[in-house]
Amino acid sequence: MLITVITTVINFILAVGKTVVGVIFFSPSLISDGINSIDDVLANIVLLIGIKKSQQKADETHQFGHERFDAVSAVILSIFFFVAGFFVAYRGIEEIIKGATGQLEPPGIPAWIVAAIAIVIKLIMSAISFIIAKKTKSVTIKALALDNLADVLSTVFTFIGIILAITLDKPILDPIFSLFIAAIIFYTAVTTLKDAISKLTDRSIDPKTAEKYIKIIMSVPGVLDVDEFRTRIFGPRVYIELSISVDPNLSLVKVHDISEEVHDIVENTFEEVKHIMVHVNPYEEKRIKK
Repeated sequence: MLITVITTVINFILAVGKTVVGVIFFSPSLISDGINSIDDVLANIVLLIGIKKSQQKADETHQFGHERFDAVSAVILSIFFFVAGFFVAYRGIEEIIKGATGQLEPPGIPAWIVAAIAIVIKLIMSAISFIIAKKTKSVTIKALALDNLADVLSTVFTFIGIILAITLDKPILDPIFSLFIAAIIFYTAVTTLKDAISKLTDRSIDPKTAEKYIKIIMSVPGVLDVDEFRTRIFGPRVYIELSISVDPNLSLVKVHDISEEVHDIVENTFEEVKHIMVHVNPYEEKRIKK
């Protein structure tokens, strides 16, 4: 929540700064970059709502919790990105046409100074967002981090376009580079949408992560084999359904203790695991696993 609020405020300041300076000093690419930042502000508002909703506790209508609202927010974010990409591309083409007819003026020096400052700020924001996304396993924070990184690239293109337009006295180069910004926004939209959809369709965890889980489970004294291991990703969290084999001669109390230990060690070792259901089978050496 904190990183999202901070990002929202910074994006608003950048949006105003880029747009105003772009208009005053004749830089279409900086204006496009400012529009991108305005889109980021709207996207961050969606993020705040989605994060708050996903953190609500389970209730009667959502007995498994609200974590999927995290992925729903990411879908909405991708829509914002697509709209912004189309708008930036349309405006870039419009300015290129003006440049071809000699109706554009070269951008002023303050335009590239603002672009350079924005690059530094966005680099810092991107690094912090990626660290938090990795820690929280949040798809929306990951989307925010990717968008911040995309903003860095788009502002780099803005900076290059402004510098070339000034040094070569070719104003048309400025809006041409705004098309690169549109392409980056589209890429972010597709990446965000793809990641969000995968979180909404009960996808299983990757094989390497599954191996880590199974290794921990097999380390529990009394567990002789893992018969069945199924997972599903629920937003940023993971649910596990597990069948283990134990010595059939053990008492019911001992078997219960083993299953409880498996449950506790998995949930305590892997923060992303919200719940694990453990079923116990009697171990048979020559049993054929299905």
